[in-house]
Amino acid sequence: MAKKKVSYDYAYELLESLTYTRLLLCIASGRNYATAIARHLRKSQSTVTEQLKELEKSGLITPYEREKALKYAINWDMLTDITYDIVKRILREREEYLRKKDVEKIREQGIQNIVSKKLLKDFLKEYYNTLLAVGGRVKNFYELIFSLFSAITKLEEEVLKNLAAKYDVEKDVLLTLSEIIAYEIDSIEQVALATLVER
Repeated sequence: MAKKKVSYDYAYELLESLTYTRLLLCIASGRNYATAIARHLRKSQSTVTEQLKELEKSGLITPYEREKALKYAINWDMLTDITYDIVKRILREREEYLRKKDVEKIREQGIQNIVSKKLLKDFLKEYYNTLLAVGGRVKNFYELIFSLFSAITKLEEEVLKNLAAKYDVEKDVLLTLSEIIAYEIDSIEQVALATLVER
């Protein structure tokens, strides 16, 4: 049990890094061996191999051999556990400010049912492919999670409805949870700007 706690602590630390998040995104998008990742990121293979060892040490990825090549798979159980932990922490911190019926509905549905492992996997893969196609700044894992929820709140009604149907979740519950998490992105900044105007 203590070993798992240490791994999770180290995993949390690595997920703050753009470097390690980018490696995870590479693996999620199918670039799952050191040579392909190094070529894609234009880094030396020795650097990438060392970074992959750190991800492996944290438990976030697992190596496996296929056709005499060492490949890597994301530990999706661990990554979704960390995502759920982020969401639960925010719900705990903000609970006194939230409508009781919203919190009850989210708890009743279960975070793992609102944001499934499949949704997280599909999102990370599509996010990285889209980022490569249109350009932009890679975010660390925590920023990505907050951005995911923020993006959900900005979807057109029909797209939101189709997303909820595809991942078998109640649209209103997904939207409510997303609004709660998205509030964390810029709420303090909004208050600060409003205060500037009032002074």
